[in-house]
Formats: sequence, structure tokens, C-alpha cells
Amino acid sequence: MSAYWLTFRIEDDLTSDDRRQELYDEIAKLIPTNQDYWVEPTSFIAFKSSKSIDAIKSLIETIIDTDKDIVLLVRIGYKSYRLIGNYSDEDVFRMFPELL
Repeated sequence: MSAYWLTFRIEDDLTSDDRRQELYDEIAKLIPTNQDYWVEPTSFIAFKSSKSIDAIKSLIETIIDTDKDIVLLVRIGYKSYRLIGNYSDEDVFRMFPELL
């Protein structure tokens, strides 16, 4: 079981509310019922899952609009990060060189 956090920005458009809700719903399905998760802050989810970071990344890619939205997925305690979607600020690579 690994601990993860993700932060995201869903671009506002006609389907953004649906994509945002689907992201929450699908991440919730990855969490065993006896494990904790935290969704109190906006655009941030912390959770535990037995799924690999790449399996979670693949799931997220099916939910968001990768031309508009962005997600940073992090496996806590490891240098394991996945940047998913459309980004323009290259500073993220300086902060997390493992993304390169």
C-alpha cells in the first residue's frame, strides 16, 4: 500500500464540473474502505492505494482533458512523480527533476 497526493487544475469549460467530479469519484474507487483519504483542501487529494503510480496516472489520463487540465501526482516518501496534462511553467522540472 502506497500513500499518494495529487494536486490539479481543471480548466473551466462546459464539461469541467463533470471532469472534476469524475476525478474525485475514480480516485475514491482506488481507496480501500478501511484506509484514510483527505479531500478537505480544494484541488488536492491525499490517499492510500495498492495501485502503482503508473496505473493511477493512466486512469487520470482517461478522465482529464490533457490538452487543458493538469495534475501532479506524487508517491509520498519516494522520488516518484507524474506530471499529467497541459503545463506551461517549466519551474516544475527544476523543483522535481525526476519528472524529466
